Amino acid sequence: TTVTLSVPTHDTFTLITEARKALHRIYKPGYRYKKVGVCLTGIIPKEFVQGNLFETPKSWKQKDFMKTFDAINAKYGKSTIKSALLGSRNEEWELIRKERSPRYTTQWNELLTLKF
Repeated sequence: TTVTLSVPTHDTFTLITEARKALHRIYKPGYRYKKVGVCLTGIIPKEFVQGNLFETPKSWKQKDFMKTFDAINAKYGKSTIKSALLGSRNEEWELIRKERSPRYTTQWNELLTLKF
């Protein structure tokens, strides 16, 4: 399913809310679901975001909250704090991540090194 936001955002909680709405639209009882993936398109710098005349902009408190949220995770590590809506199955996903192939072309710390 595809979700198009009326105004671009980098607010984690807005993205989670929209992803959950999309999941509820396609969810069918009786099927086992493993994971949800999200692809972001139309990414633009925040300086170029054009507002929507018919929507109220986010309050400063919400913007400050996201800055604080991101700062804590930047300082203490990814997922130090996160939304409870994401669940707590990190250990299961970690096992899958260990089987992932290295990302030599996108991650400097996974760059292949040769020793002679």
